[in-house]
Amino acid sequence: MNKKNNKLLNISYFVILLIFSFTFLVYANTTNQSANLKVSSSNLSSNFSVDGAIQIYFNKDIQEGEKYNDIELDLNLADSKTKIEISKKISGKILIVQPINKLEYEKQYSLILPSGSIKDKDGNIFSDDVVLNFATQKDNISPVIKGISPANNSTNVNVYTNIIMTFSEPILITDSSKFDDIILKNSSGDDVAINIDVNNDTIVIKPTNPLKYNTSYTIFIKSGAIKDKNGNVLKTSITSKFTTTEHTPPKIVNTTPKDGEKGIQTNAVIKVIFDENIRKSSRYDAITLKTTKVSGGKYIDINVPIDKTISGNTLIIKPLNDLSQYSKYYYTIPAGAVEDLNGNTYEGTRNYKFTTTKDNISPVLKSILPVNAAKNVSVTSNITISYNENIYKSSRFSDIVLKTSNNKVVSTKIQIINNSLVIVPVNKLDYNTTYFIIIPSKALKDAANNQVITSYKYSFTTEKDTEKPFVKSVTIDKYNNILSIVFNENIVKSTNFNKLLLKDSTGNIIKFEYKISGDILNLKFIEKNISQDNISVFIPSSSVKDSVGNEIEKDFNAMFFIN
Repeated sequence: MNKKNNKLLNISYFVILLIFSFTFLVYANTTNQSANLKVSSSNLSSNFSVDGAIQIYFNKDIQEGEKYNDIELDLNLADSKTKIEISKKISGKILIVQPINKLEYEKQYSLILPSGSIKDKDGNIFSDDVVLNFATQKDNISPVIKGISPANNSTNVNVYTNIIMTFSEPILITDSSKFDDIILKNSSGDDVAINIDVNNDTIVIKPTNPLKYNTSYTIFIKSGAIKDKNGNVLKTSITSKFTTTEHTPPKIVNTTPKDGEKGIQTNAVIKVIFDENIRKSSRYDAITLKTTKVSGGKYIDINVPIDKTISGNTLIIKPLNDLSQYSKYYYTIPAGAVEDLNGNTYEGTRNYKFTTTKDNISPVLKSILPVNAAKNVSVTSNITISYNENIYKSSRFSDIVLKTSNNKVVSTKIQIINNSLVIVPVNKLDYNTTYFIIIPSKALKDAANNQVITSYKYSFTTEKDTEKPFVKSVTIDKYNNILSIVFNENIVKSTNFNKLLLKDSTGNIIKFEYKISGDILNLKFIEKNISQDNISVFIPSSSVKDSVGNEIEKDFNAMFFIN
């Protein structure tokens, strides 16, 4: 091969190498570009809508990255930032960020997209930390009314109603003079005295006095009377009308007992029936039931304790105790005590009277404490049994008894206090024990000698013993060489009993014999006369226990000086 051909061959190799290198560079550059995920644009501006959804456009289809939940929107204040609640979603190349609540007007915000929050479909992450700042629009939107109560052209409106208006945004009265631009007029065109409260987006118009029955009213709010916090005033005046309910106060149509009725049982419940459903009104507490008694040659009124309830159209008056036999009673329903559901109050005070008959109704049990079958009752409890009227001893009063489940009678003191029978155990009850209270027939009666015919038997169970033994006192019988240790309850030996020690004044251990009698531990000294010595005693924890296994909890140490 000649030199010319060699030269051409070298040039050919060079060209091929150059083309290969260029192709590799172009391919490498294209591959890097493909992996570079970028924000290409957004809809943010310096006049962004307060209702708008933020849209961030990327150069490729995207998906959530590992730090997707770290994307945040901040309100920038003068010296701090407030995180704004947002929702997020992805649509192709677009990240859509929607504030949960409307943004504030004329404020600076920052949308923060941290590195790793977004990635493309190939898994290439968005590697930049990007902060997108924007400002919201100026507020040039006037407040508009969203709701009014009572609604326009409402009828049957309560005369005690307030007028409540709700607007599209928080509002203010434009200035103090503009209060006069909020007006309530009656059907004659007369102004009605009102008070006005503004609270956030709501105006409450409160008539100073109750409105008139069966009357039309119109509320006016003139344009410009109110504004939002950015100064945008109400552009359109507001007019709304309503008519109050007719004045038809509730009427009493029936009573039991009837006025002047005689022979009423002493456990009677009084019912006052109206012509419509009622509720409490301002003088509900002035409803009374009274009787009379002679004092100093004069009749005086005595208030009778009562309970009052309302059910539909019926007022129910229930004496707390049985009434006295052959006695006159008076009950009063004053004007304003009740009202119907439209606020029409009962008018005119009514007095009713009735006379009771002979009391032939036995006392009725109302409650018992502890309740029947109660558990974990304190061992120091008293038993209280209450009736619906005052009670007295009857022929079998002495047969009232408190017993254990094995029929052992418990020593008690039994007394009557007004309408209650109180049983007081003389000693503390036993732990974890079931007791029975037996009240035989004819043990009790009322003032009219009506006996309780039904016999009653109730039970309860006391609490478990969790009290630990402890030393109450120690005495020495120096003539008989006996040390007596008294505990708070009966005891037996426990695990550390063999560690119990007695020592004399020189520290020598004193041998002893022991005897346990109920709550007393007696230690008798062996081969030691203590009449002229000092004795120390050590009772370790867990050395004795009670009948249910509760051990003495703390070591007991004591020294005794014997003369």
